[in-house]
Amino acid sequence: MKKLLVLLLLFSFLVVGCSGDRKEKKLQATELTDKYQIESVSEENTYGDVHTVFTYPVIKDLIDKRIEDKINSTISARIEDYRSLVSVSEEFGLEETMTVWYEVPFRSKEKLSIKFYIQSHIKQEDYTDITIDTYNFDLNSGEDIPLADLFKLKTYKDKLNSILQVKFNELDVKTNKQFAGLDEDQDYYLKDDKLVIYYQSLIYTDDEPLEFEIPFADISDMLKAPIN
Repeated sequence: MKKLLVLLLLFSFLVVGCSGDRKEKKLQATELTDKYQIESVSEENTYGDVHTVFTYPVIKDLIDKRIEDKINSTISARIEDYRSLVSVSEEFGLEETMTVWYEVPFRSKEKLSIKFYIQSHIKQEDYTDITIDTYNFDLNSGEDIPLADLFKLKTYKDKLNSILQVKFNELDVKTNKQFAGLDEDQDYYLKDDKLVIYYQSLIYTDDEPLEFEIPFADISDMLKAPIN
């Protein structure tokens, strides 16, 4: 039950964030650099029976400070969303440790992928759950890039679904239903020289998120521009 509520809340955060972004005029960076810094901020708090440990990034040294401020504001708002999940645990009377940390699987002059992990350990059930949340920032505008915006062909879903179906059939983990293809607002992130499509646990698997890596070389004919 807690997992379902967390996923619903994260989805609502995403929808509200996207609708707000559409009202803003898009920025255009005056100049790009690959010399920007990513610093970690950590905070630890206790709210009744809920203990939280959050570690998140702050971007520094972008040339265009408007882009830097926009990205950091987006991250800060999402961390505030994570904090609001504490109320779910309090409502259920759970004794829980919630840990949030991140990785940077891809960074370049033009794009930055940040992968958050939200881990919840519930003491009463001796149960640990992990949810993934990602941002793929366009450093030209500070916007989060929808998957569709990486591709020049509208048929990109057909090819990706074919690749994913093969990978799904080759899984050595138990799944709870057949592969249904890309979601309308598909979660993904960039990692080194690969596109990673992922699904939260409970969608296809019971315990852990499911991730599929697709080399850029396999989809280069569909990309709007090389990703490097």
